[in-house]
Amino acid sequence: MTVMALQVITAATAIVVGFYIWLQRPKDRRNQLFLIFVSMLSSWLLIGMFSNFDGQFVLIVNKLTFVAALLSAGAGYFFIESVLGASNRLSRWVVYAVMSGISLLTLLTDYVVRGVEARYVDDSFVGYDVIYAEFYHFYIISLVSVAVAGIMLLFKKSIAVKTTKQGRQFRVIGWGLTLTLASGLLMAFILPYALQSSASSEYSFISVLWSVIFFAYAIIWHGLFDVKLVAIRTAAYILSLLTLASIYFSLAYVMSVIFFQGAATAGVSMSPINIGIALLLAFIFQPIKRFFDRATDRIFFRDQYNMDDFIANIGEVSTSTTNLRMILKRSSEVIKGTLKASYATFIVHRDQAKDVVVGYADDPRLLAGELAIIKKEIHKQEPDIITIDSEEDSPISEVAVRHDISLIVPLVGVGYLLLGSQKSGGYKMRDVRALRAVKNELLIAIQNVRSVQEVRDLNRHLQQRIDEATYELKSSNRRLLQLDEVKDEFMSIASHQLRTPLTTIKGYVSMMLDGDLGKVTARQEMVLREVFESSERMVGLISDFLNVSRLRTGKFTIDRVKTDLVSLVDNEVKSLIRSAESRKLTIKTHLPKKPLPDLYLDGDKLRQVIMNFIDNSIYYSKEGGTIDVYVEHKAGQLEFKVVDTGIGVPAKEKDNLFTKFFRATNAHKQRPDGTGVGLFLAKRVIDGHGGDTFFTSKENKGSTFGFRLPVGKLSRPPKA
Repeated sequence: MTVMALQVITAATAIVVGFYIWLQRPKDRRNQLFLIFVSMLSSWLLIGMFSNFDGQFVLIVNKLTFVAALLSAGAGYFFIESVLGASNRLSRWVVYAVMSGISLLTLLTDYVVRGVEARYVDDSFVGYDVIYAEFYHFYIISLVSVAVAGIMLLFKKSIAVKTTKQGRQFRVIGWGLTLTLASGLLMAFILPYALQSSASSEYSFISVLWSVIFFAYAIIWHGLFDVKLVAIRTAAYILSLLTLASIYFSLAYVMSVIFFQGAATAGVSMSPINIGIALLLAFIFQPIKRFFDRATDRIFFRDQYNMDDFIANIGEVSTSTTNLRMILKRSSEVIKGTLKASYATFIVHRDQAKDVVVGYADDPRLLAGELAIIKKEIHKQEPDIITIDSEEDSPISEVAVRHDISLIVPLVGVGYLLLGSQKSGGYKMRDVRALRAVKNELLIAIQNVRSVQEVRDLNRHLQQRIDEATYELKSSNRRLLQLDEVKDEFMSIASHQLRTPLTTIKGYVSMMLDGDLGKVTARQEMVLREVFESSERMVGLISDFLNVSRLRTGKFTIDRVKTDLVSLVDNEVKSLIRSAESRKLTIKTHLPKKPLPDLYLDGDKLRQVIMNFIDNSIYYSKEGGTIDVYVEHKAGQLEFKVVDTGIGVPAKEKDNLFTKFFRATNAHKQRPDGTGVGLFLAKRVIDGHGGDTFFTSKENKGSTFGFRLPVGKLSRPPKA
């Protein structure tokens, strides 16, 4: 019964380990095949145990024991292939054929096992002995061939990579499977055949136990399946429970002896003492578990690091500065120190320039061709962390072996990180997960720094362009000012020179109209009046240019004297009636009936403003229209305005209407000879009186132009 219990415990342990490994990564082919392998071994043990039970199917059960042993060897071979990453289709089919053929031969015929006979010890039935047939030797050769083929693959690979973590894993697995095969053959096949007794097969569990022990060793000490952390934590938890159970039963026994003289053990479970023990165990569970966690960490995780701290350190470095080299240098230090890497070197791509290489002075220096090989390999694969297989016959493997590269961490669109071999035995899946966690952090940090640098470069470029444009603008402005001064000087001289002959022409035409030079006919009078009005307009135009010139030179002044604004407006309207009638327009005046207070105004300049507003209405109104001229006294202001039904001003051009030399597009078409200084001067004249100009206009509907003068201020004479 003891041997049977050991068989069951060994089989159950193997299955638990297999399921435990499989549950960590259920879709991993290596984990799946490991579960199948240990399940086959456990099945072989359990079927062999039932093969000694009496019953009508005892021969079939014994045959199934042989089949399970062969299937275990085949499953082991396929598992070894998956661990090595080998893929030999021919050898795989050979193993399939051997397993299938020999299994069918064993199960369906009597060529391997002819029968069974009862075995007795002291006239007591203890089991069955197998009667071997002529193909038994062929069966043994097939089983050993499949098992040895897998083990040889393992040892061959372990020699090729003997200094690496994988090499150590392969050697441990190889020795474990060798002991499993040797002890299994001895206990289950060689001794039973030699002694003609199956009694030794009861100890076949020792062969499975070898596999469990060596696989556990490979998992814990050499990182096989990368489940070391979970396995150790589980072991710590189990140790904690075992310790608590021992404490419980020890205390329960002591209490039963003290209080019940060893005769009340059954009553202890319901006594207050038992409840107190349970509460005590509940309080000490966490401290005990922490003790075993620390103990296992000291034994198995001397080089362990906290992943959260690692990620936080990288995040802190990524935001510590905007200097790209500094960020990469500090990140390299953190990664190298945390993962115990022999080196950590960043390669950052640059457009139309050499890649930036950032690491330590003693890090390997890769040639441009080698960097190109790595870049090509990254483009071929998914943008995940690349683990280098040093045995693979490829350009990337040659570069990796030459420079001791173990991992490549692509930083998509930016570059990549090269990690040398790990000093403490090899990188684990936990290290890969940690690198995946910080990869995006590093990528974002590099992109942010690049963006900041691009903005800085753009700002420098823009500042340079602005400085150049400012210099050109200042130079152009100086030239324009010089030209403006020359123009103003020319306009001043030309205006002065033109006023003299125009005054003479006006004088003689006025004499002719008054009859001082003889009687003129009606037709001659009409022509002379046209000449006189044109001369008046020319004088006004010259006055405008002179005033513009004076504004530029600072000589423009408002000379205020007592003036009757109503008379001024009335006289200007009368002087422009003939011009309006020639264009079939009607001018209506709306003057106040009550006398207005005398105001101190610059009459000559206001006359120009009034004339300009009315003259514009005449020129820009359609035939048959009416022009209304208003003078009103309201709210302490004297208001003058001209309302017409002319072409109006386009809405988008209203803001520029009172600027120097500006003319609306429709006004330019209506009157090409305009100068664009009338409204500009009008605003300056009104501003000089402390008043304000105003206008409203709607294109093709008409306009209203006017000004308001403060009565209170202008009713007092100017200070001398």
